[in-house]
Amino acid sequence: MHRHFVLVAALCLACAVARAVPADQRASATAVASVAAEPVRDKAPSSDALVGLIGTLVGAAIGAVISIVAVRLAARTQREQERAARIARTQTARALVTAEIDHNLHALEGYLAQTDLENPLRTYSNLSGREWIAVHPTPNWSTIAWERALGDLLSGASPAEMLHVFSLYNDLKAYSLATELAVRYHTMQLEGKVDDALVAATYGVQGGLARKIRQAGNPLRPEAVA
Repeated sequence: MHRHFVLVAALCLACAVARAVPADQRASATAVASVAAEPVRDKAPSSDALVGLIGTLVGAAIGAVISIVAVRLAARTQREQERAARIARTQTARALVTAEIDHNLHALEGYLAQTDLENPLRTYSNLSGREWIAVHPTPNWSTIAWERALGDLLSGASPAEMLHVFSLYNDLKAYSLATELAVRYHTMQLEGKVDDALVAATYGVQGGLARKIRQAGNPLRPEAVA
C-alpha cells in the first residue's frame, strides 16, 4: 500500500515537471535526441561529380589546343597565300616589262633601218639618213609597264638586272634627246649658224647610244649580256 502511494506521487511529480518545461525547449531536446540517435552519414563527394569535373577540365584543355592550332594554321595559310600572290605579281611584272623592252627594241631597229643607206629594207631611198631623221621623230618609247610594275619587279629581278633595265630606259630617252638635238644643229648648219663639226658630234652621240642599246639587248632575257 505504501509502495503504491510512492509510485503515484513520482508520476505526478514527473508530469508537473514536464508541464513546467517550455514547449520549444522540449522540441529542441527531442530533435537533439533524434539526431544523436541517427547513424553518422558519409559526407565524401560523389564519384560521379568528380568524373564530371575532370571531363570538363579535359574538354576545356582540348578546346584550347584546337583553337591554338586553328589560329596557327590560319596564319600559315594566310602567309602562303600572300607569298603566292607576291610571286604571281612579280612574275607578271617581269613578263610585262620584258615584253615592253622587246617592243621598244623592235621599234628602234625599225627606226635605224631607215637611216642606214645600205639597208635593203629602207623605204625612203631618196632621203639620206640625216634627212630622214630630220622629218621623222624617234619612236614613242613605251614606259607604262616599267613605271607601273617597278615596285613588284624589284623583288623579282636581281640588282644587276634592275641596273641594266634602268640604264636601258634612260638610254632610250637620251637617244631621243640626242636625235632632236642633232636635227636642230643640222638645221642650224644648213642656215650657216653652226659648223659641220658640231653637227657631226651630236650625230656621233646619237649613234653611240644606238649601238649601246642594241648591244645590251633585253636585260630581262636569259641571253642578254650581263
